[in-house]
Amino acid sequence: MEKTNTVIRGIATSATRSTSAISESKIIHVIAVKTVMEPNGGLFVDLVQVVLSTPTPGSEIYHTLDGSDPNEGSRRFGHALSLSATGIVLKDIAIHPDMHHSDLAVSNDFTVVATALTFDPLAGTYIGQVEVNIVSTMAGSAILCTTDGSVPTESSAVCLMLVVVTQTDTMIKVVATKDGMSVSAVASLAAAFVIKGMSPVVSPNGGTFTESGKVVLSCSNRPPRSTGRWMAPCPRPRPRSTLSPL
Repeated sequence: MEKTNTVIRGIATSATRSTSAISESKIIHVIAVKTVMEPNGGLFVDLVQVVLSTPTPGSEIYHTLDGSDPNEGSRRFGHALSLSATGIVLKDIAIHPDMHHSDLAVSNDFTVVATALTFDPLAGTYIGQVEVNIVSTMAGSAILCTTDGSVPTESSAVCLMLVVVTQTDTMIKVVATKDGMSVSAVASLAAAFVIKGMSPVVSPNGGTFTESGKVVLSCSNRPPRSTGRWMAPCPRPRPRSTLSPL
């Protein structure tokens, strides 16, 4: 029996007896089978694709994403649903032309978090300074960071994707946020950076002098070319007089 509101009537016949009285069943209700969601809630990164299915042949699935109950006027399911926000409640029903609507299916909670960030480089020892690239693969996300080792929150400062580190023991931690999504997992450096000062330049560097010589110790005001940024000026050079060896 595949049609709802059906009433069955029957009689019994026999070659030696008269036909029986008509027997009539009560109304038979046939309900479409409840739909299946895959996956049904959970924690996901960036987005999740949800597939709805029904084991009742000939049924159509109608769904909502705003918490309201679906009906024939709701959106009909045709392909996987891409959910990219936290807190969405998916509801759906199966509707068959010859059956009562299926029971309402309500999803578990979907939590979608922003993609975690990465660093380049992760750690190391550098002369003068180092430029740290914060790498994000999610368009439209904001980067929140701290440089004192504390865990960033939604109230932390917004970071640029390029952070210039000039002090030893700087520990960068970052999270990504995006409208509608939960905050990403915390990304942190593998270890604090070690920033060394540039070695001074001795001028002249050795040689033979008459009676005395003037030697100047100085340092460059530029870090290595790979960084391409100015540093704070070095202290003013101080000449030192010395007698040359005989």
